[in-house]
Amino acid sequence: IDNAVGFIAAKLKDIPFKGRIIKIKEEDIYVTAAKQNGASVGDVFSVYTVDEELVDPDTGELLGAEERKLGTVKIFQLEEKFSKAKTLNGKDFTLGDVIRQEL
Repeated sequence: IDNAVGFIAAKLKDIPFKGRIIKIKEEDIYVTAAKQNGASVGDVFSVYTVDEELVDPDTGELLGAEERKLGTVKIFQLEEKFSKAKTLNGKDFTLGDVIRQEL
């Protein structure tokens, strides 16, 4: 079991963190990246808005959604369950926008 846990943990490091913008207050962008999920001060995240969901008209199956990159943010204050970030570039971020760590 220990070997399996170690193997899984090693593989998860190759998967970039994906989270959301949870609050925007003046110049600060609050995000779900945090200590509890391995984020660090200085981490950079790309910000994406999710456009229309794509649905198979025959089966009704959700196929995904198009995403549009809006810019990037950088964590400057780390908390246990959220972080504060500053905009490096881009604009028009909104609550719920997706953040994805740049590796």
